Amino acid sequence: MNELQKINNKLGGFSLSDLFTYDPDTGIIRHNPDRPKESFKTERGYNIWVRRFCGEVTGCDDGKGYKKIVLKRGSKSVNIFCHRLALYLSGVEISKGLQVDHIDGDGTNNRLSNLRVVTRQENMRNTKLRYNNTSGVIGVNWNNAGKWRSDIKIDNKSVYLGSYTNKDDAIKARKDAEVKYGFHENHGRAS
Repeated sequence: MNELQKINNKLGGFSLSDLFTYDPDTGIIRHNPDRPKESFKTERGYNIWVRRFCGEVTGCDDGKGYKKIVLKRGSKSVNIFCHRLALYLSGVEISKGLQVDHIDGDGTNNRLSNLRVVTRQENMRNTKLRYNNTSGVIGVNWNNAGKWRSDIKIDNKSVYLGSYTNKDDAIKARKDAEVKYGFHENHGRAS
């Protein structure tokens, strides 16, 4: 049972789909305008919700490039990542140990066509170029011997691809290795 199924089971006879709607074409999650009145503890709570939230877009920035929803149940609250909720509301199972990859690297783009369930290793094969990269290509750097070094990480081990006097040769070695080891075509895109 994944985390959202556990949350769903604690909603007292209601489901996450009673609370939220998802548009797979836009990636937008809204407060469900058809939310059952019985899902509120008080009439006052229901009336406040209708005035402020009914049908409104939900999800806020989590500070790390993703959107989240804070679901409050009594004195407790739980954070739900919008990308996970989007898949859940679409009927896509996320088994334990798997992650959600944003194909284009934009953690706020929760369109169904931009989300895929992958292993951690597959997710790492679709990462952005780090802000402090000086060569412009992941796995290519200038070494102390005055050459361009190229390497790639496979199964948590660094694989040396060679040292080159020409930067383009080092880049080609890296790109060839990415194809060989099944990296996503978006891997290494600019941040």
